[in-house]
Amino acid sequence: MQSAEHTSNRRSKNRHYRSEKRKTNRKNKRRREIKPDTNTVTNLSSNELTDAQLSLLAKGLTFCPTPNNINMNELNSDIYAFKRRCRLAYEFNSKEKKKEQQKIGETPAKEGPFPKKKSEYQPAPGQSQTLELFLSAVEKDILNESNWKRTWPNLTMPEQRALNDLKSNTNIVIKPADKGGGVVVMDKSEYIRKCEEQLNNDTYYTQLESDPTEKYMTELERAIQRWKRKKWISHSIAKELIPKEPKPGHFYGLPKIHKDGIPLRPIIPQCQALTSQLSRYVDYHLQPIVKSLPSYIKDTNHHLEDLQNNEISPNTIMVSMDVVSLYSNIPNEFGIQAVKKHMIDRNITNPPPELISEMLTFILNRNYFEFNGSSFYKQWVQQWGQ
Repeated sequence: MQSAEHTSNRRSKNRHYRSEKRKTNRKNKRRREIKPDTNTVTNLSSNELTDAQLSLLAKGLTFCPTPNNINMNELNSDIYAFKRRCRLAYEFNSKEKKKEQQKIGETPAKEGPFPKKKSEYQPAPGQSQTLELFLSAVEKDILNESNWKRTWPNLTMPEQRALNDLKSNTNIVIKPADKGGGVVVMDKSEYIRKCEEQLNNDTYYTQLESDPTEKYMTELERAIQRWKRKKWISHSIAKELIPKEPKPGHFYGLPKIHKDGIPLRPIIPQCQALTSQLSRYVDYHLQPIVKSLPSYIKDTNHHLEDLQNNEISPNTIMVSMDVVSLYSNIPNEFGIQAVKKHMIDRNITNPPPELISEMLTFILNRNYFEFNGSSFYKQWVQQWGQ
């Protein structure tokens, strides 16, 4: 009897010892010495970064800190989406109903230049008692707080303070480097100066007095009506070409830390721009032409495959060239004529080359964007001889 009690006490002490050891290890892990990776963080600002700030930035701009609390709205939304997918799978599990499932569009398939709208079809619950019992048990298990495991922060206390300090510092700008995947910290005033230095180049840009979105929207609607009257586009395509709640593109720059003077590479996302749907339509119809050109190179791997598949003379000298502001320096009129010529040479009549030419002209003449939240700019249309 005493031996059994002795064994039980010994096991209890061992469990307590292991528990305390785990707690100590966690504390030591949180208090470990910070070793910043200075190779991936470039500080160009006048602020001296602390070790904690360098360590935090070295994790990269896509690093996600562990949340302190569970977002119940997102959790309930995920549970609802899971239950819907299970009911859809049950309702359309037979081969005979696959076409109906495609029609409903649970997984939207691309058809033409515009993706199908995602279906909002709701399968009726209760089609299978077994399925509903399973879904109910899963939901109950997930929402049972006793099953939730405590998550430990993936940032140390100094790094958490560093995160708050960097977020509240309005005098700096943090951007990804143009190449290499590093992180660059700049003074905000210097960043704005370098951006405005590019935008003040009247060879490529001109500043607008106000936001031209409303004016350009009216012009777009008129152009679409004209293309419909000429029977160049259908009514359904015409509806897709009109964007909902268009916004100007936003200009920002990525620091080229590998070049002298650290210039900025201009980037202008146009996902919600007024011409985004037009651009999607034009791109869809020009992609096959581009891929058929003998000079087409998709990426580095494609280029290496070409080199392996073609015989190259031992005396061949390989040369690479970089064109400064390549796209800005292409005369728009010349580029549009080149596109039209390639379409005519390939006997492409659907869509008509005239339609693509007019769309390109509209897009390039209304290539505008905003910078710093208040200034609007438009890119100049390059003419012959410029």
